[in-house]
Amino acid sequence: MSRAYWLNRNKILEKQVDAVENKLARSVKRKYNSVMSEVKKDIASFYQEYATQEGLTLKNAKKLLNKTELSDFHERITALKKQIKLTNNPELVRKMNAMQSRSKIQRLEALYMDLETKVSQLGQYEQMKLTDYIIDTADDAAKFAFDTAQTQTKITTTFSSLSDNAVKAILDYPFYNGQNYSATIWNNRDFLAKATQRTVMQGIVQGDSYSTMTKALQKRMDSNYYNTYRLIRTETTFTVQQAKKIGFEKAGLKKYEYVAIDDERSSDDYDELNGKIFLLKDAQPGVNFPPMRPNCRCDTIGYFKD
Repeated sequence: MSRAYWLNRNKILEKQVDAVENKLARSVKRKYNSVMSEVKKDIASFYQEYATQEGLTLKNAKKLLNKTELSDFHERITALKKQIKLTNNPELVRKMNAMQSRSKIQRLEALYMDLETKVSQLGQYEQMKLTDYIIDTADDAAKFAFDTAQTQTKITTTFSSLSDNAVKAILDYPFYNGQNYSATIWNNRDFLAKATQRTVMQGIVQGDSYSTMTKALQKRMDSNYYNTYRLIRTETTFTVQQAKKIGFEKAGLKKYEYVAIDDERSSDDYDELNGKIFLLKDAQPGVNFPPMRPNCRCDTIGYFKD
């Protein structure tokens, strides 16, 4: 089987995966836009309620909620807490419980809680979507690699899907900055929640208008979406390559060839690995097996010549 055949087969798989990856990225982007729209509503309501002719001052923002506002806030937290429990964010639930037990809450504290809740829901959406995507992509890539390699090895065994343990190993592998994808998502969300609060506080202290503050918040949101998009792309490469490795092994292959991708969307930092042959049992992501770094799009093909 020629090298060109393997590379052409890779292009078919890449096209299929890219289509699903782009669909996921668009879905997550729509969720970001939806959350940002809700954040803008919260900020607009805050300005409308508490800004004076001099604008929104820190003194006004830190005043206590009145009796009606406090009751409304507690009711809102009760409803939101049911949703947050589904996001696997016990720390936020703990904060909600603590605030519900208080009889005095500042206006700004209530706003912070509303914003953090929305960010947490965004994190849950990302985790749910990316988990489903990884599972489906892994199965497809493993089967694709097995079918391609089987035409060479002529092995008679069949392969239908990855085992639960294999899928779990892919999901749990701490490749991205020493963390698995789930931990990375929640770290990003924690950072976004804190950054959102800092932006609001800074805007109030500086006397920013609603427009100026929401533009700053939009910039924060866009930056975090880029981080999420980079995570999606990196996890795509990791998932596909780990699944292909399993497919190659199931088909009886012992070796693989590293294929460096050098185009406008990737770096040539690892061109020295291009064409090199490694044992599958020695494959190590970031060392001799893709991905080598975030956003890496390098690939592998099966090797069967000796």
